[in-house]
Amino acid sequence: MPIHTDIPAAEYHADPAPEPSLSSSVARILVERSPAHAWWAHPRLNPDFEPDDDGSARPNLGAAAHAVALECDWDRIVFIAAEDWRTKAAKEARSRALFDGRIPLLEKNRRQVTGMVAGLAPLLPEPRTPEATLMWREANGAWCRARPDALCQGLIVDIKTTTLAATPGGWGRRQMWEYAMQCGLYRRGYAQTHETDVMPDWRFVVQEQNPPYAAATFCFDAEALVYCWKLAERAIEMWGECMASGEWPGYSAGVHVAEMPAWMRAKGDTE
Repeated sequence: MPIHTDIPAAEYHADPAPEPSLSSSVARILVERSPAHAWWAHPRLNPDFEPDDDGSARPNLGAAAHAVALECDWDRIVFIAAEDWRTKAAKEARSRALFDGRIPLLEKNRRQVTGMVAGLAPLLPEPRTPEATLMWREANGAWCRARPDALCQGLIVDIKTTTLAATPGGWGRRQMWEYAMQCGLYRRGYAQTHETDVMPDWRFVVQEQNPPYAAATFCFDAEALVYCWKLAERAIEMWGECMASGEWPGYSAGVHVAEMPAWMRAKGDTE
């Protein structure tokens, strides 16, 4: 199955697969919440779909650093001369940039991007293919897609930006596990599109968003990689069933019993 290197990010997020396909973000919603939530979050299933956009610079800072560190693409960034996004002129300039597929940032963020790139670039392996799109069809008929930040020979690199400390006790303890589904689905996509049984290695390059923009590399251990793989398998199975049946159920109608957590039980015993 082909690996696409010419699909823009906006087109990828709109889902260019032959049929509505499963991405890691939708897969996580599918497993952690319900098929109904996954349907609502999918750009091709939900006719009223609207992408999340909180108007802040935070999501764009990471994207800008990626564009420069991975592809030396400063032209993709539009720096807007405004103090914030509250004025009409700033909002209009931001909308134009997004419409053109570029990354809008305030001029005051330029130094921040430069610092982030300087801290990030040394940890990125060479040679690499940046922002490649993987699309494949599973045995159950489910279409899936993935877009690794950097695709290398036998290695997938995913870049994360964080306000936490890029340490095992910071990002590694509190946020790393949120990306288990992404790891499982992307590694599966690599194997499918490369037609190999040899699973690629997986690396996170995690960068702090504040000075001095320190960055560190993380990976899952062998047990966690198995968990990630099984998580992706579960999502693919559920997606295939929902696509085949056209049914996207929400939560079950039964009564959910909430067990008392251990910390609350211990608190009660001491009072």
